[in-house]
Amino acid sequence: MSLAEVLEQAMKLSTQERAALAHELLDSLDEGDGCSEEEGEEAAAAEIRARLARMDRGESVPCDCREAMAEIRARLERYERGETMARPWRAVMDELEKELDEESR
Repeated sequence: MSLAEVLEQAMKLSTQERAALAHELLDSLDEGDGCSEEEGEEAAAAEIRARLARMDRGESVPCDCREAMAEIRARLERYERGETMARPWRAVMDELEKELDEESR
């Protein structure tokens, strides 16, 4: 069965069934990554330590999550109105971080 056929059949499911299917599919992506739950937790802890170290060195400045989300929503609204071109999320987040760093100096 092709992906298009699977999708066609999936779209015939109820909303609850599609949500359950989506959940199962997303969970299946984590299963094959070769990373145990313990390794994932260790990697997350290492990332947290690295971010805290960058903050301690003054290389990164914390920002209020409400302000960051408001900026992201505003950018999405501009995109949806066709006022801006789509950009990868990483670029958006990098730009936000840079702007926040500049504002804090």
